[in-house]
Amino acid sequence: MASVSVLTLNIWNYEGPWEQRLALIRKWLGLLDPDLVGLQEVLSGNAYDQAAELFEGFDYHREYSGPMAYWNDPSLKFGNLVASRWPITEAAPLLLPMAGLPDQRVLLCTRIRSPHGTLPFYTTHLTSKPEHGYVREQQVKAIGENILARHRDDDLPAVLCGDFNAAPDSAEMRYLRGLQSLDGTSTFMLDAFQVAGEGEGCTFTRRTPYRSYRQYD
Repeated sequence: MASVSVLTLNIWNYEGPWEQRLALIRKWLGLLDPDLVGLQEVLSGNAYDQAAELFEGFDYHREYSGPMAYWNDPSLKFGNLVASRWPITEAAPLLLPMAGLPDQRVLLCTRIRSPHGTLPFYTTHLTSKPEHGYVREQQVKAIGENILARHRDDDLPAVLCGDFNAAPDSAEMRYLRGLQSLDGTSTFMLDAFQVAGEGEGCTFTRRTPYRSYRQYD
């Protein structure tokens, strides 16, 4: 049976100890050798290309979408990146609903020409504040509708990865897994961690001293 390996990670732009994180990310890219990569909080501008820094020496096709300016340096865009060992035949950003909030979020939609067939691959980063679950609910509805609208009969199953800023039992994540409806609509995607994951699955541990929320202006 053919398999595809996927790595997804919020790299946290270049805040905190970026040089140490950069070395670790590059190390694990080499060790895991993933077929597809979805990254969030990637910075890009005329003077700095974080993706080039991350993937120097690696043989990946890349697509990027930065829908908002980076708050520490408005000359840089802040967004999502897809990297693929196989050609990316299509790439399009979908701006997600924000309900009037700042910090525009995006779904980066790509199609990959893999040896197994055409693979729709998506990466996203939902709005982050815990109390904005109602916004994330609108965002996952838009994501589900977009994935369905882009589906073609001969496609492989779509892969969605990202930083969802939501717990597994939240309404937005339950919606994506087909466990509840939102506004009379529903969808169904398999959770890769539930199907094949190991360990506790904690992605936002309290053990890190850098754990914090940025407040909106």
